[in-house]
Amino acid sequence: MLSPDAAERVPRLLDVEPERVVAAPNGFDPQLFDRRPLAGEDRVALWRKWLVEEPRGWKPGGEPGSISYDEADLDAFRDGPVLLYVGRYTEVKRIPLLIRAYARARERFDVRAPLVLLGGYPGEYEGEHPQTVIDQTGAEDVFLAGWRGHDDLAVALNAGDVVVLPSVHEQFGQVLIEGMACGLPVIAVDNHGPATIVDDGETGLLVPPDDEEAMAEALVRIVTDADARTRMGELAYERSRARYSWPALAERVARVYDDVASN
Repeated sequence: MLSPDAAERVPRLLDVEPERVVAAPNGFDPQLFDRRPLAGEDRVALWRKWLVEEPRGWKPGGEPGSISYDEADLDAFRDGPVLLYVGRYTEVKRIPLLIRAYARARERFDVRAPLVLLGGYPGEYEGEHPQTVIDQTGAEDVFLAGWRGHDDLAVALNAGDVVVLPSVHEQFGQVLIEGMACGLPVIAVDNHGPATIVDDGETGLLVPPDDEEAMAEALVRIVTDADARTRMGELAYERSRARYSWPALAERVARVYDDVASN
């Protein structure tokens, strides 16, 4: 029960002009996240280190490194684009859906395009573990790279070509802007934060939530249309810097203070 004084204040607190509330999104450090693409044997060397020499992928109930790969598996990284998922193994991320969509899409790829799952905090997962889904579907060229530090993320992004985030409840989508900052187009769900970050068909592709077929179609399109992938990556790079880099955000905040001070 509110006191009479508090009850009197509630309407005044709620009666706020919307334009007086300014949202400031998360941003990225443009010195850390930039285009420094790894190509050819340099790219293969990075994935060799993370998947073969120093593996951190883990099985259900297993320790980091309980999933590893061998030299022959690295052939997947020599020709086509590398698709990256970055994040935890929580249910809202819809990793099982991504793996199943990828297994369907892979049959229609014109080149090998591996899917790397980067993340998955050791021992923490909800629902189906990614390796369980890989085993069930027989999906090939899906790699579990395990958890890496944030400072390693820019290197991983520059060893990839596309960021894929199938999460159905992502309030923002930090990895999307960081991937775009490295010149990567993105595939994400048309919901919540990602829907405000991705310009569909321009900086990436948006798909409906929990739509495995739409995700598969988006994967096929991004893999088989190299020109579109390059074009979207270039635009993603430009728009991420204009909208989400720390200098751009600082300038916007400064303008808000200037506007407040002048009124």
